[in-house]
Amino acid sequence: YTLNHRLATYLKPIIAVMDGIVMGGGAGIALNCSHPVVTHKTVFAMPECRIGLFPDVGAGHFLNRCQPALALALGLLGLSLRGPGVIRAGLAKYFVGSGRVAEIAIDNLDALHLPVDAAGLDLMLPNIERVFGLNTLDEIMTVLGARRDAWAVETSKALRGFSPTSLKVTFAHLTRARGQSLAE
Repeated sequence: YTLNHRLATYLKPIIAVMDGIVMGGGAGIALNCSHPVVTHKTVFAMPECRIGLFPDVGAGHFLNRCQPALALALGLLGLSLRGPGVIRAGLAKYFVGSGRVAEIAIDNLDALHLPVDAAGLDLMLPNIERVFGLNTLDEIMTVLGARRDAWAVETSKALRGFSPTSLKVTFAHLTRARGQSLAE
């Protein structure tokens, strides 16, 4: 926590290149830097609920850069996002080709940044907003259980396989952290 806060408040720019798997503590480090960069190789997730934990290391702060429903879906489900999805979610600003990582410098990030059109996340967002935009975890589970479409059935099955305590702690953590600074 001290390291993440120091990275987030450091006076000089810090570039964090996420050119591979970025999960849990690695996401906490990278997404608390001033200039997080994703590539074609980026795979981001916060899978803690799958293993009986909750997304910490500043996740209450950086996940809440996303829309509230998306923040909850990322935290509760541990959804994996590729580089363009991380940009579309609002977690990083720069998308650079993996072959150009060695060229990255603070003064050329804008020039190296690639356009991000559609991302797999875009297809899921309507469902995420309808379900994870609800007010309580119980409401989310009830609505998922009542729907019969493939996305809802798959999502409900996944959540029911996770630790109920982890899900409740994560929901409370992410909703309470909305609008708070990293230090808070």
